[in-house]
Amino acid sequence: MPVLMVGGTQIPYSIRFSKRARKLSIRVTPSMVEAVAPVGVPESKLVEFVQRKRAWVLRKVEERAALGNAKRFTWPERFVTGARIPFRGRNMKLHVTDADVPDVQVRYRNAFLVLKPASASDADVKKALENWMHLRLQDDITELVDLHAPRLGVQPGKIRVSRPKTRWGSCGRRNDILINGLLVVAPRSVLEYVVVHELCHIRHRNHGITFWRLVEEVLPDYKFCRNWLREHGRFMSM
Repeated sequence: MPVLMVGGTQIPYSIRFSKRARKLSIRVTPSMVEAVAPVGVPESKLVEFVQRKRAWVLRKVEERAALGNAKRFTWPERFVTGARIPFRGRNMKLHVTDADVPDVQVRYRNAFLVLKPASASDADVKKALENWMHLRLQDDITELVDLHAPRLGVQPGKIRVSRPKTRWGSCGRRNDILINGLLVVAPRSVLEYVVVHELCHIRHRNHGITFWRLVEEVLPDYKFCRNWLREHGRFMSM
């Protein structure tokens, strides 16, 4: 089995040639790394491709290892210093400080820093965090749509964020995309899977084999993210 060296880290990976594959790709799960190429592609070209992607592979391996640990991504009962705020798959520390500011302000750099007037309540802090995270989620969704829609050759309609109780996303008849707002607390790769899933529905309005092949073409490791939602989605709340 070949081994990818990234700094001082050794990452074993397997090589597979597939008649279904249309391009070179790398699939990363918590237990394996697999490089896939269409039949007929020289193995040396696939190895070279993996080498070029080594930084990405290391990042995905570390991310998958972290996601393999069950966590509860739920909001705290109190929004005070020391609480943990779930955001993009991590539970981040919250620091709340009284300050001479007109309203509650949220700042983020590997932790949440909230500046608030002395008169602001716990509910005010919660609302400010919700608004801030809603804007970040909209930015993330826009970025992912702009990345994947051209690759899929689709043109989505309106993009909305809401809180449906029974689904993570949906694609309407006019190609409008709805994304569940709870996904702001999920890892970005999971959000990416949901966005790609709904974009693929613009081309295939069902969950048939052709649909899932298209999803896999864009995200070779989509099954990991789908299973992550099934296992951890019930632990997410805001």
